[in-house]
Amino acid sequence: MIVDISTRSDADFIRSFVYKTIAGVPIDLTGSTLHMMARVKAADATVALDLSTDNGDIIITDPTAGTFTLKMPLDVLSRLPANVYEQSLIRKRPDQITEEIWQGSLTHTIGPTR
Repeated sequence: MIVDISTRSDADFIRSFVYKTIAGVPIDLTGSTLHMMARVKAADATVALDLSTDNGDIIITDPTAGTFTLKMPLDVLSRLPANVYEQSLIRKRPDQITEEIWQGSLTHTIGPTR
């Protein structure tokens, strides 16, 4: 799945998502961890943004309903250079299988209110 995200340097980014099948059935996230990284190019060694359930920037809010919240705090976004980044969200399931939930771009611009 492709998910393109737009952020600005003058506000927190907080969005909730539901992970579900094409038929609309929620996918249970119980025992899962989520991890999202953004880089200018996917092959780059330098990570511009690193969000995960481990660092608290991704919160699984209702595991059985497949809901989670992605947050990028203002203090992080205010330091992120304006650019278009490649990003992906990865799930590690309780059975240790790793799967991609989405991939896409993260377009970050400088906001006028700072």
